[in-house]
Amino acid sequence: MIAKLLKYELLRRKGPLTAFAVIFIVLEGLLLFGLFKGDAWIGLSIFMTILLIGGTYVFVLLDPIISFYSDIKNKHGYMLFLTPVNGYQIVGSKALFGFIQMFVAGAILFLTFVLNSKLTTHLYFTGTEIESLWNRISHDFKDFLPTLGQIIQFLVMVLLQWFNVIMMGIFAITLNKTIFSDNRHSFLLSLLMYVFLYVIIQTVTVAILAPFGLFGDMLRVQTSNGSIQGSLNVGKYTTLGMILNAFYILLFYFLSGRFLHKRVDL
Repeated sequence: MIAKLLKYELLRRKGPLTAFAVIFIVLEGLLLFGLFKGDAWIGLSIFMTILLIGGTYVFVLLDPIISFYSDIKNKHGYMLFLTPVNGYQIVGSKALFGFIQMFVAGAILFLTFVLNSKLTTHLYFTGTEIESLWNRISHDFKDFLPTLGQIIQFLVMVLLQWFNVIMMGIFAITLNKTIFSDNRHSFLLSLLMYVFLYVIIQTVTVAILAPFGLFGDMLRVQTSNGSIQGSLNVGKYTTLGMILNAFYILLFYFLSGRFLHKRVDL
């Protein structure tokens, strides 16, 4: 059944996904045009870079939430709720599709900028210059440069944070359709609930991380004989962050599925 629901999600979002792909290609094309032209056109490439990052971030966060809201509030969603599936399966399929969409979009964006960086290096720098610059950075900031494991942990934590925002939005919309359905200000109440939940989650997260020395020993800097020495210690914070965000995601999934399964009002 989940496979059928995922297929439904793909068909439902074919239009937005196609539009996003076209816009992404156009922006990337303008970015490359600016790189090849050079001089003042570099500003165009920088602006397109900002748009690509910001646009991808907004799309992967809002598209699953908008799709869920559309299915719940509009008539075309009737068939979805009339099928022999429960609230957990509906929320799960939308969340899973949103996660896959977020992962794929993030991977494409990352690969695009790796290629853009290599092209920039080839066009404007020599291999010797880049190697010399990197050796200087590695030597001067060797204690502050993250390891590969720390980078992977950080990226996973960010991915889970993004997904947590999506699940929070899905839960807020579920409240709009269930316990707030009889209130004419249901959308406003759901929005306020979303803001309230976000504040609460951030507060709880900091309160949990604080006893572990959050910020106190994440970055240690000291001077010795006129030179700066330090260490980067983020492993335990990213690990705790991943655990907490995974817990929040499961919590919002359970609550959304339960409310939809028990109280959905078509």
